[in-house]
Amino acid sequence: MKIGKPPSSRNQLRWSKFKKTESGDWFLSLMPHYYAQLIELDAPDIINKSRIGFYDSKSGKTKNIFLRNLTSADVDCIEQLLCDYEQLVIINLNKHIEDLFTNELDYCVALDFLRSNPESDHRTEVGELVYQSKSMGDRDAATSLAYKLGVLLKRMHKLSSARQHRLSFVPPNPLKEFDLPRHLCELLVKNEEVSSLLDPQQPLIESVLKRPKAPIKNLSVEEKAVNWNKLIEDEQIEINGDPTGCSVIVVDDLYQSGTTLWSYAKYLKARGAIEVIGLVCVKNLRDKDNK
Repeated sequence: MKIGKPPSSRNQLRWSKFKKTESGDWFLSLMPHYYAQLIELDAPDIINKSRIGFYDSKSGKTKNIFLRNLTSADVDCIEQLLCDYEQLVIINLNKHIEDLFTNELDYCVALDFLRSNPESDHRTEVGELVYQSKSMGDRDAATSLAYKLGVLLKRMHKLSSARQHRLSFVPPNPLKEFDLPRHLCELLVKNEEVSSLLDPQQPLIESVLKRPKAPIKNLSVEEKAVNWNKLIEDEQIEINGDPTGCSVIVVDDLYQSGTTLWSYAKYLKARGAIEVIGLVCVKNLRDKDNK
């Protein structure tokens, strides 16, 4: 997992340690703090083997814990969880948008990066599924993406304290025939295991723009944010559903600078959502749009 700008390598867990001490206890050090939250939720019985639980390091950059009397199965469990977490990308505000937003998006997780490193022309497995779904219209690839997102959504659901959860997607242009995030949401709602985690009365908040967005190919991050603010101020976003008092999980296919997702989160918070979570297929290795 990585907050902000991703590393060029796939070793995203280079700040984490899990080792046996001379006393026979096990020492686990995690960065960033999301790891500790996930470990507590995924392995509560193991975490209860600590006298004091997680504590902050002197620098405040890591969460540490000493674990007693771990069995070989406990050790295997922690190592497997760390391996699982390595496949995720946790995203926060990057320097290009940190002056434009504050807490509109509570947190955001992507399945993987679009490419393995900046020098590579090859897409990751998830990146290839996004390409096949979006550019080639491959519905089987979209189904595979929806399955992977469903597995991730079930894990993210544990991190939310809200009682009601609803899915949504970034509003597409009104004339767009096929929108991958919208299609993924429709597939997720049909998944019985996923739908059981959502509000049964209103599992999906559909959204669409009343007017097409201005071309954004040559817009900077700041100009793109202004464009979204204008759409919100002019009430040009139409939603079918009420986010009031809910945790809204917003599905998107690609996260680059995050301007679009954070802008929609801002809109949902203004409409009463108590929490907005980003559920993204892939994170681009770049953090800045266009310019």
